[in-house]
Amino acid sequence: MARWEKFPESYGVYNAVLQHPSHVGCLPACGYTTLYYVLVKLLSEDRARQTLDHFVRKLRLLPFDVETARLAQRLNFEDLEDAAIAATAMQGQCDRIVTRNVKDFSSSPIRAVSPAQLIGSL
Repeated sequence: MARWEKFPESYGVYNAVLQHPSHVGCLPACGYTTLYYVLVKLLSEDRARQTLDHFVRKLRLLPFDVETARLAQRLNFEDLEDAAIAATAMQGQCDRIVTRNVKDFSSSPIRAVSPAQLIGSL
């Protein structure tokens, strides 16, 4: 989402979600500060905060609580951040995780697809 010019498929997913009322795009709360970290390297502080505000108005912010943290631990992924995203997707009853890093979600209970794969299936 943050580097849409470099990754146009990601931008395409975001637009597709916004244009189809039957689709709901979600942002895991556990990734909120990571997204801020990426944005502030690319944009000014003010613009990064405005962009985050835009995302949380347009996407459903999925909570990360104690139960989600425990689920992430039980998933036993190699990368805890990826496990946290998968656990959040499970708790949020998501159909898919959209990522450019599909291989890291090979053991995820929620199917991970690339942005291009998702666009192709819409």
